[in-house]
Amino acid sequence: MYKILSLSLFFLFLPDVHARDVDSDKIGWYLGGEYNFSKISIEGREKNSGYKTNDSLNGWAVYSGINIHKWLGIEFGVSKADGFNASSGAYIDTVFGASKFSYDFDNQYSLYVKPGFVYAQLLDYPLNGNYPSSWSDFSLIFMTGIEMNVLSDIYARFEYKYTQISLDDDRFLFFVSEDTDSVDVDYQSLGISLFYTF
Repeated sequence: MYKILSLSLFFLFLPDVHARDVDSDKIGWYLGGEYNFSKISIEGREKNSGYKTNDSLNGWAVYSGINIHKWLGIEFGVSKADGFNASSGAYIDTVFGASKFSYDFDNQYSLYVKPGFVYAQLLDYPLNGNYPSSWSDFSLIFMTGIEMNVLSDIYARFEYKYTQISLDDDRFLFFVSEDTDSVDVDYQSLGISLFYTF
């Protein structure tokens, strides 16, 4: 997390010499990659009530979108985070789509919010070799952050994401006989990324 905060401060306080000399409408396509630090809280329900974890983890994301106006855009992305639940190899994958609403402070800095939908899948591979547990479902996601222009067509982004989601059991995918029911997931992350505008 300290790495992300340090990089964020570096980008936020870069001198204005990298700012665009033209109106920062940023209309058009863009593509970017993100490194993030996440916190996840998982609690099982009913027959799966023994499944519980609170962990911190690192992950990555790739995203693309289009700004159809300087204050309005649409964005899609995928992310992956792993390394939690020490008793097994667990990871969570997400796919999201969101509307993006931006406010430009000047030609260099802008603030945005992105409400949208997310599909998440949690997989847990026990180290003892048993069948993996899998849960998935759709939910809402909220994202907000700050963007700044660092070079002509390259922008840096510092973003916060949050979602709460109840994931349903996917055991039929692995032909597992026992009923593991669903799990409640509370997921939030801080990420820093770079994206290129076309």
